[in-house]
This record gives sequence, C-alpha cells and structure tokens, in this order.
Amino acid sequence: MTLKKLTVFTLFIFSVSTSFGIGMRAPNLNLGGVSDEDCGVRSNTGNANALSEVSCMLDPESCLHQAAWYQDRDNSMSDANDRAGDAMAIFRTQVGATQGIQVCPGVYLATAHGVLGDGNGPSWDAFSYPLSRETRMLLPDRSEMTSPWLTGSADKTDPANDYVFIKMENPVKPQSFVTPVRATREELVEASSDGRIDIHLYRGKTRYATQSDGTPDFTSSMVGGREMTALYQSPQRVDRRCELKIINGSSQIGHDCPVEQSVSGSQLIANIDGAQYIAGMATKGEDAVIDSMNTDPIPNSFLGTEHFCADFENVCGTPCAELSDLTSEGVSL
Repeated sequence: MTLKKLTVFTLFIFSVSTSFGIGMRAPNLNLGGVSDEDCGVRSNTGNANALSEVSCMLDPESCLHQAAWYQDRDNSMSDANDRAGDAMAIFRTQVGATQGIQVCPGVYLATAHGVLGDGNGPSWDAFSYPLSRETRMLLPDRSEMTSPWLTGSADKTDPANDYVFIKMENPVKPQSFVTPVRATREELVEASSDGRIDIHLYRGKTRYATQSDGTPDFTSSMVGGREMTALYQSPQRVDRRCELKIINGSSQIGHDCPVEQSVSGSQLIANIDGAQYIAGMATKGEDAVIDSMNTDPIPNSFLGTEHFCADFENVCGTPCAELSDLTSEGVSL
C-alpha cells in the first residue's frame, strides 16, 4: 500500500463526511517558553489518532499527513499587516489550539472542534497577535458561546455545524474586526472564478522549514518550546489567491491554499472592491504532498458563511454583508 493510500485509510479525520480540521494539543505555554507537548491531530470525538500519538518533534515524518500543501502553486506567505490580520487570534483550549477572528466588537469566531471538543487540557484562553502576556484574553464559560454544538441536538460529525461564536468580556482590540459576507458555495466559487473577488487564506506561520519556492521541507524537524511563541508574532497571508472548487456531496468549499496542524479556524478572506470580508473558515486538510487540486477529488476545504450568518446576526445584532450587494455579476473588479 502506498504512503498516500495508507494515510487516507488511517486518517479518517480528513474525510469530508465525518471529520474536521487540523488541530493540535494545546502547548502548555507559560510565555516564557512552551512545553514540548505532542502535536497530535484530534478527531471530532476528541480521541487522538494512533499515528498522532507519536511526537511530531521526535519523529517529524509521522506528521506528514498533518499538512496539506499543493505542489503546483506558490505557497509562500507574508505578514498580514491589514485589517484581517489585526482581527485574528490564537485560541488555546482544553482540546487543543485553533485560530479565530473577531467578527464584531468583543465577539470571536472559531471552530467548534477546536474550542468545544472533548478534552482535558489545562488551557482556556485566547491571544490577539502577537502572542504575549499583554494580548491574553480569558475565555468565558460556554454560556457566552453560540454554536450548534451547544444546542444538544446538533450532529457534531456534520462539518456545517463546526463553528462557535465567543463573547469576550475584555477584548484586546475591540475595533479590529471583519464582517462575514453571505454567499452560497456556488456563488463564492463563481465570483472567485470570474475575478469579482479575490480570496486569500489568513493563517499562522508554518511549522516546517520552507524551501526557496515556498513549499515545505517535510523532512525538517517541527518546532516546539520557545519557538512556538515566536511563530505566533504575526499572522500570515498566503501570497497567491486560493482557487476554489465545489466538492460533490459536501457542505464545504474546496480550496488549494496551504494548511497544516493548528491552522483550523484560519480565515478565507475575500477582497471585494478594496474591502475585506470573511468568506469562510478553514476546517479540513488533505494529504501532505498533493500534485494539483485539479486531480484531487477532495481538496482542502472551508466552511462557508452561509452556514453561520444567522447566528452571526443573532450574536452581533447586524446581518452579514450580502455578496450580491457588493458585486455586479459577471463584472470583474
């Protein structure tokens, strides 16, 4: 059996129908250094996959499946010195770590599997970039959160339910937020394809050393300890726009921007006529080395805003922006 087939067989967490994104066990950060916890990927049940039990830092090859980079594109990233980058945050929870973003003053959006999943870790906080004592925010209890996972009847294996809105009592940057734009999968893919919108992935830095063309060196050791704190000093914007793709039988939207462990909750940001809007949230990654999205039936994917705009309006008191109001169909910006 090839490595690719073995990976797909073993890592059921990457299947479209039953799993979620690329999380990691939360490092025990003391901000004077980070403990070298293992970086296992967790399934929607909260149980680490067998391969994930092996420490990534002791055996980097065991973590190849936890990254999903397409090799026919430019994977390079730059510091996100803009409104979306300023709104991003890092969440450390009892189940692991996930990215998030402020969507209105004091309200953050993150993945449900990264915040609400089963776990017994010590962490329960969030950090606005850069990660430091000064940017730390304590997470509230679950009564201040809104998610299908908290209704008692939601199907936690359904990717459409994998989101949570969190009301922070003392947000570090209350005026740094980005509004979601409502659109169906088909509308987003069409608007991206015909040039009316550009969508870029906003995420944390990679844990792999990168080669000159921006692709990761999957043989390199993964970082831990104090280096982890250094990684979260500036959010990143993937330089090349994401190509989008409809995934048959899935509620999510396929894309080819690079993802890896702890990138869950990263935002797909749409630039529309010079303004930034949230188009969706990264939740799933494919295998480590993929030739092209054109030949991959199940690419990396993200949860589109159509699934959480109703809860956004309930929590923030304002509706999502409407893609149809912001663009003229068939007219390139």
